[in-house]
Amino acid sequence: MPSPYDRENLIINVLNEFAEKLHLANSDLVLLSYEFTADESEQLIAFLIKTSVQKQPVTQAELAAKIATIKPDADGVDFISAALINAFHAEGRFPQLQLA
Repeated sequence: MPSPYDRENLIINVLNEFAEKLHLANSDLVLLSYEFTADESEQLIAFLIKTSVQKQPVTQAELAAKIATIKPDADGVDFISAALINAFHAEGRFPQLQLA
């Protein structure tokens, strides 16, 4: 397990602090903060693009279940899904996502 004081964690902490103070929501920062790999991120975005093209609504619970499938070691998938939905909405992306 990496140290909370290694360079990557410190950078993520600073970015999170900036985002919080500026009231910014950013999906990339959420993915970084929860240590999604490139493959996991690509799987998630592919799912979101597919549901967007199909105009298929996706609830927070459904997104949390998908995250748990893609990233089985993730803790707090409900919180992650809510953070991603808020971030994507702030970015004007994936309007099919619905908070519970």
